[in-house]
Amino acid sequence: MAWTPLVFLRRALLLIFLVAGLTWLFAQTSLYQRLQGWSEDELHRLLGPVLDMSNVVVIDIDEESIERLTLSHGPWPYSRDLYAHLLRHLKDQGARTFAIDILLAEARAGDPDLAALLDGNSIVAAAAFPRPSSQRSEQYLRQLTQAALDSAAPLTGRPAAMRPPALKWPDVTLPLPMFIAPDRARVGIITVRQDDDGTLRRLPLFHEVHGRLFPGFSLTAWATPEELARMEVRGGEVAIGGRSFSVSQDGEVRLRFPSQVRDLRVLPLHQVMPAGATSTQWRGKTVFVGSSSILLGDFAHTPIGRMSGLVLSAVASQSLAAGNVLRPMAWPWSVALLLLAMLPALFWMRRQEATLPSGFVWALSATLLLVVPVGMGLFRQGYSIPWLLALFAGLFALMIAATYGMLRLRSERERLAYERVALQEASRMKGEFLAHMTHELRTPLTAVIGFNKINQLNDAIGSEQRRRNSAIIAANCEHLLKLVSDNLDLAKIEAGQMELASAAQSPEVLVSEVMTTLGPLAAEKGLILDAQYERPLPAYVWMDAMRVRQVLLNVLGNAVKFTECGRVDVKVSWRDDVLEITVMDTGPGIEASVAGRIFEPFEQGESGPRRRGQGSGLGLSIARRLVRLMGGELSLESGSGPGSRFMFWIPARVATVPRTEASGAGAVDIVRLSGHVLLAEDDEDIRALMQRELAGIGLRCHAVEDGLQAVHACEKERFDVLLMDLEMPIMSGIEAVQVLRANGVKAPIIALTAHGLGAQTEMALSHGFDAILVKPVSAEALALKLSAHMAPGKTSEHWS
Repeated sequence: MAWTPLVFLRRALLLIFLVAGLTWLFAQTSLYQRLQGWSEDELHRLLGPVLDMSNVVVIDIDEESIERLTLSHGPWPYSRDLYAHLLRHLKDQGARTFAIDILLAEARAGDPDLAALLDGNSIVAAAAFPRPSSQRSEQYLRQLTQAALDSAAPLTGRPAAMRPPALKWPDVTLPLPMFIAPDRARVGIITVRQDDDGTLRRLPLFHEVHGRLFPGFSLTAWATPEELARMEVRGGEVAIGGRSFSVSQDGEVRLRFPSQVRDLRVLPLHQVMPAGATSTQWRGKTVFVGSSSILLGDFAHTPIGRMSGLVLSAVASQSLAAGNVLRPMAWPWSVALLLLAMLPALFWMRRQEATLPSGFVWALSATLLLVVPVGMGLFRQGYSIPWLLALFAGLFALMIAATYGMLRLRSERERLAYERVALQEASRMKGEFLAHMTHELRTPLTAVIGFNKINQLNDAIGSEQRRRNSAIIAANCEHLLKLVSDNLDLAKIEAGQMELASAAQSPEVLVSEVMTTLGPLAAEKGLILDAQYERPLPAYVWMDAMRVRQVLLNVLGNAVKFTECGRVDVKVSWRDDVLEITVMDTGPGIEASVAGRIFEPFEQGESGPRRRGQGSGLGLSIARRLVRLMGGELSLESGSGPGSRFMFWIPARVATVPRTEASGAGAVDIVRLSGHVLLAEDDEDIRALMQRELAGIGLRCHAVEDGLQAVHACEKERFDVLLMDLEMPIMSGIEAVQVLRANGVKAPIIALTAHGLGAQTEMALSHGFDAILVKPVSAEALALKLSAHMAPGKTSEHWS
């Protein structure tokens, strides 16, 4: 079945709706979350940016440093003099920023010395907690307010809409007050959240504790106090220091982790202490000090591997400085990618190849090639788009298309099975039809051939017997013609090509004409043939008179044929725009077993040997189909006793305009004509017959065998009328008439055809023919058709 654009659009919308529902449900599952995290981690490893870590140095208090420094500084935790000494040395060497990734919440020896060295370029860590601690004092709350980011003048009094979104915590542990006093170190919260699978992919830029705003540790290590104070908030974007970050409702960004961090300089503390022991250039560097010791440090699983919290802070700080964060794509682009992923499945369905494995492989490959490179390319540019969800949407679309293909294949197999059965039945019926037709054709042909040979070869039979033989031949020829006509009617009805032509017709006149036609046959058998009209009966009704006459001739003819004695009655009634005609006879009844199949082609009303004149068995089948075509029904009431009753009804509304009455049955006057006729006919016998008939009505005839000869004849002579067969060798009738009209021939051209009225005759009329004559052509029809195009002679001849 070919898909129209409307059918394709409807099925495409249904597919998109189903895929959208399945994709949404899948996105809610933990499996998708795990797959999404895994795919994003692989992209970080494959397509992560190259991060310049030359401005960062990490001083790590590792296991070896703890072991070595224990000899000179005692066991951990060390006196704060050690950090003060280290900070003084780094400042002397030109270090820009000093970030201490160690909680300085408890008092230790040397705290005043360290506090004296801390300034605005120093950052100390604070830790947020998911559960509130014990009741905090007023002094703690004042300290919290003093250390908060929004205590700075440019941020004070900002409306809520201008405040950046932040990750909310019930409580936080701050460093000692001396470290974060005014003009001392800034505070950065080191607490982060991991995803459900334990991997750290998001970094909070801002934290909120007791309604106060704090920056994250990595953000504080990169952005200056002035840049933080001038930050701008626009919807889901936060602009800081010339960088714009897309943040979530919790103030988190999704980092683009570098593919490698081997350029990050990590120095153990024991190599830096005593100060000046190394030759590292510190000028302009940001120095992170912390611990990766298993006992003291913390670790996180990241997309690029396991790393300590100290290294993570340094990497995150440089990633923010470089703007290496993922930016979400606008939702129209995400929808476009989802639709793009469904395109191969839609195209596959449109090509109706859903049952072919090669089609599925092609569509799957196309889906992968469309979605994966787009997702990878956008990720490389720093955009986050649900490409994995789009990929699954494409896979769901392929699954639905494959399911549709399997269902279609199953339906196709069922259809083929039905067609196979139908073909077998058609083959059986064709065999039966050929057997019936062979019998029906051979019987009259045997009579025609036999009696024709008697007339040809036996001169002693006399003229009277010869005429009787000719009458038998004529009767069998009429039977052959009726058999062919019935088969053509049956074929037209079954092919749906039978056309009805309704007109105003008198039902009483129609029935009377049929009674007149069958009257001699009834009188010959001594039957009473009577018609009864139930009043009121409209003078005229709308109906196809030719087809109603054909039905009545079949039904009434059968009644007369099979009734040996008694009577045949016709009852005509009309009510509520329905014409009903009933034919009743006193002939032998029809058994119920036979009545059930009497309307099937080639079925006979009697069993046993065929009787002469019994018929072909097509009449009642054609009659019922014609009645149903006219919107009515033909039925039978009979039994094992004598008598049968056929009744048919058709819709027939009243007509107020009578049709032109046709001449009654009986003798036909054939007008003698004068003129010159060109006959183009390839069949020699028909050509000879028509020459004789044309001569009989006073016309001179010039006969040719094909259309080309007709064209040449018209170039030499002038003809009053041209009779031309449509199907001829060398040049057909339609080709010839086009040439003749192009050559200026104005004479009427009448087509001869054995196809009857249909598409071919309509084509002939549209290409230049003036009229149509359907073979076999009787002398009456020939004279009537020619008289419309030629001048009649002065005398007439009666044709009986």
